[in-house]
Amino acid sequence: MSEVINGIESRESSSSTYPNEKVTPLVDVQGVNFAYPGHDQVLHDVTFKVAPGELVTLLGPNGAGKSTLLNCIMNLLTPQSGTIFLDGRMNLQMERREIAQMVSGSDVTEAAISNAKALLKQ
Repeated sequence: MSEVINGIESRESSSSTYPNEKVTPLVDVQGVNFAYPGHDQVLHDVTFKVAPGELVTLLGPNGAGKSTLLNCIMNLLTPQSGTIFLDGRMNLQMERREIAQMVSGSDVTEAAISNAKALLKQ
C-alpha cells in the first residue's frame, strides 16, 4: 500500500498493516503540524503509526518535510500542534538522549529486511 502524506510517500506492504491495536506502537504520530517561523506550513496534520518490527521508508522531494518530521519525532523541533508518542510515551516528556538510545537500540529483523527488498523490486 502506498500513501502520500504532505508530498511524502508512505508505502507499506500488505503484511505490515497495524497488527493489533493492543500492541503499543513504537512510533505514533497524531495530527502533527509544523511551520518554520515566517514560512508556510511544512507538515499538515501528519498521522501514522509504526508497529514493532515494521520497516518504514520516508520518501519525498526536497523540501517535502522528511527531515522536519524526523526532527519532530526526535524532539529536536516542537510541532505547533499534534502529539508524538514513542513506545507509548510522549516524546516531549523524554530526554533527547533517551530518545537516541531508544532509536539506536531498535532491532531490525530479517523479515523487515526481506520486506524492504521485496518492496524495492516492485
